[in-house]
Amino acid sequence: MSQIDENRFGAITIGEDLHLLSFRGSETLGRLFQWEADLIKVNPGVDFNKLIGESASVRLSLREQPKRFFSGIVASVEEAGSHQSLPKYRATIVPWLWFASRSSDCRIFQDVTSIDAFKSVLGDYDMGIGGVEDKLTRGSYPTSEYIVQYNESALDFVSRLMEKQGVYFSFRHNEGGKHALHLFDGPESHGTEDIGEIEFRAPGHGNAASLGHIREWRSSGHALTGEVALRDWNFTQPQSPLHAKHVASAQHALGDYERFAFPGKFKNEQEGAEYARIVLESIRAGQTLIHGVADNVRLEPGRTFTFKPDGKLVAASYQGKYLVTSCSYEFNVPGLNSRASGPIAQAEGPLWSVKFTAIPAETPYRTPQTTPKPRVAGPQTAIVTGPSNEELYLDEHGRVKVQFHWDRDGKSDENSSCWLRVAQQWAGKGWGAQFWPRIGQEVIVDFIDGDPDRPIITGRVYNAENKPPYDPRQFATISAIKTSSSKGGEGFNELRFEDKADSEMIWIHAQKRMDFRVRGQFRETNYASREIRIGWEKDGDRGGDHNILVRNNTNRIIENDYYDTLKGERHQTIEKDAFFDLQENRTTKVAETDSLNAKVLIVATEEKISLKTDKFLAEGSGGVDIKSGADLKLGATQNLHAKGGQNLNLEGGMNATLKGGMNAVVEGGVGVTIKCGGSFIAIGPGGVDIVGPMVKINSGGAGGSGQAASDPAGADEAEDFEITEPLTALVADDGKPGQVSKAGPGGGRSNKKRTVKAKNPPKSRPIPPSKSLKPVVPGKPIPATPPKPGSDKPCGIAELEVQCAHKRKPGPGDVLQVVPEAKEVSKDEAKYGRFKMTREWKRGGTERVTGKVVANDDKSGGRKQICSMAAQGSPHEKDWKSQAQLTEELAPPDPGD
Repeated sequence: MSQIDENRFGAITIGEDLHLLSFRGSETLGRLFQWEADLIKVNPGVDFNKLIGESASVRLSLREQPKRFFSGIVASVEEAGSHQSLPKYRATIVPWLWFASRSSDCRIFQDVTSIDAFKSVLGDYDMGIGGVEDKLTRGSYPTSEYIVQYNESALDFVSRLMEKQGVYFSFRHNEGGKHALHLFDGPESHGTEDIGEIEFRAPGHGNAASLGHIREWRSSGHALTGEVALRDWNFTQPQSPLHAKHVASAQHALGDYERFAFPGKFKNEQEGAEYARIVLESIRAGQTLIHGVADNVRLEPGRTFTFKPDGKLVAASYQGKYLVTSCSYEFNVPGLNSRASGPIAQAEGPLWSVKFTAIPAETPYRTPQTTPKPRVAGPQTAIVTGPSNEELYLDEHGRVKVQFHWDRDGKSDENSSCWLRVAQQWAGKGWGAQFWPRIGQEVIVDFIDGDPDRPIITGRVYNAENKPPYDPRQFATISAIKTSSSKGGEGFNELRFEDKADSEMIWIHAQKRMDFRVRGQFRETNYASREIRIGWEKDGDRGGDHNILVRNNTNRIIENDYYDTLKGERHQTIEKDAFFDLQENRTTKVAETDSLNAKVLIVATEEKISLKTDKFLAEGSGGVDIKSGADLKLGATQNLHAKGGQNLNLEGGMNATLKGGMNAVVEGGVGVTIKCGGSFIAIGPGGVDIVGPMVKINSGGAGGSGQAASDPAGADEAEDFEITEPLTALVADDGKPGQVSKAGPGGGRSNKKRTVKAKNPPKSRPIPPSKSLKPVVPGKPIPATPPKPGSDKPCGIAELEVQCAHKRKPGPGDVLQVVPEAKEVSKDEAKYGRFKMTREWKRGGTERVTGKVVANDDKSGGRKQICSMAAQGSPHEKDWKSQAQLTEELAPPDPGD
């Protein structure tokens, strides 16, 4: 400030050669001020760039008035003609907050109050020339989960936040060239802003030259809305829409009209009621409005004063306290003091004038809610985010967080945004679709009512990093739902549809487990084959069971053949009756033992029962009855024994014949009786009694001949038969992209067949014909004669058990080899299986053989041979008499041995 300006009524600090000619401007509560200063310069030429952005301060020094300061920052400078031959310039001066209108941004604020949000923004523009002074009296402000500055200037952002919360501001200027931003939120905030009483003096009344009075006073009333109703909806309480309402008493007729707004943008009814009150107060703040003109330099927005009317031009009823809401200033420099000279000593216009508006001080003031909130024009995409070590990050509502492409401050983590709800294909009460976006996926985000504070995910899209599971250029006919195992992503579940003509297919893949639950009927119709594979097999190991529980009946109809192969054991329990109706033949082979245990066993055939075995044993602990409708024949190749523990009764309806081919011996321990009619022969230890009407000895006649017994018929042998093996089930499509368009085979396969060799016992030797030999003294035992090689007599080996799991059994030309029990024979040596044989001594020289026997196909070299029960052969005599296992070296057997 120059020495000339120091003694003037008004001066500006802006440049050494610039002098203030006039000053005017306006400011309103909740809005930025703007000053215009007309400046003159003795020497022409101003560097505008040195002025723009610099601080400027205007001082007013009026008589009988305190000094008043106006400060700001030069926003523009222009040439404005001339004043009394001097160049004139016009500078526009604005507050530091004005520069918040020069920038725009997209920013996210989370879990903060609106006050915290706009204070954070204001701090970016303070520049150290004012700061913010908080005069808020409201106890607390609601915390917002999510506030977005979206493509709007910082000024618009803070302005709309303040308007919604009922907060407004004004600037206070000091001598140091600074201007602080004061925040208010109601009448109580202005307690320290009072400037005392101001008297009304009309122009021309009293001392017109004095300053500090109100010169004009005009009051106005307006018809305004009397009610505000808001409504919103919160998904956490869907059955209870949010309502809020505020009503003011009507001061005039028709003052009860309602203003309704949706969405009200509040999360609970308490918050909504507060917003409704603020909206109504912003409307009704102008119901009673004072317009005035004054020359008091202390009047400025946010100040309160007590008005003293004159009672003549202004009614005494207007006396009271008022709040200044806006001011328009005009100041013209009157000239230089006595030391000044030259053309700058004169000025034009009034010295100082203030046009103001005011409202009763008890009326709450609210800045009109006119700052528009930006609207998002359409959907956007974003990337789902979360903690760095997670693949899924959800809350209890299935909401996710995202990183918006416009968010430059976000870290792509769990704090990048608020929780976003996710649209699904179907959403019901505990039912519907459920596909949650995963971290890293690109999603489509829309905004409810276009509000950037209310994002919602409506879809998902692929991109160059997240590509579809199948190349759409190659597999355009595929539609699929494919998931990814989490964590890790190495597995998946999938439902896929192939719609390519003639290759249509539905493919389902479950990574670990698939469960079906049907509350009613489950119906399935296959028009071709159905292939089922259960279990797994890898590196020689396998697993997988098939377990079925049927609570009621099972019905199965197979209209053609049924093939079944069981490679392990079969266990079956039937708790009630079993019925089988076999319409044709049944052929069964049991390689080892077939055991049937029953309380009662009934076997009935229409024609014949044929049983053939190496040894036939029948025992009935309560008795054995054999009945034949015709003949009953019993025959044995060697001996036929019949023994009764007490009695042996033989009866012929007509004749009874006992015949021996060589001898017939009848022996009784006490006696032997032969009886016919009244005649008998009784033989006892004491003698022989012969009694009859007539006894003849060597008197001629013939004894007759006994009728020879008929040989019994032989049993039928089992025959080889052919069995058809089941088909192996086809493997399901493995789902590789290169195969999804190929239709799997549905037929054209044939079952394999194999021949099952019947196991028949050795052929029974024929019953030899009766021979006539010399009689042997009864009671003297007949010595046992060992059989000779090549003889037709039995070899004495009573039992041979053969067990083998290999397909090939020993053939007629194979040799059986006995090895000691203690020696373990590996499977490689036992080329065609292992056989078990037992030997134990019996009375009469018979024996039973034991040992491990291996069949080899090698025909050369010595063999440890044992009889194979062939009809044409028997072991050597030295083998027969051995009391140990057969270990002698023998020559290869002759054919047939």
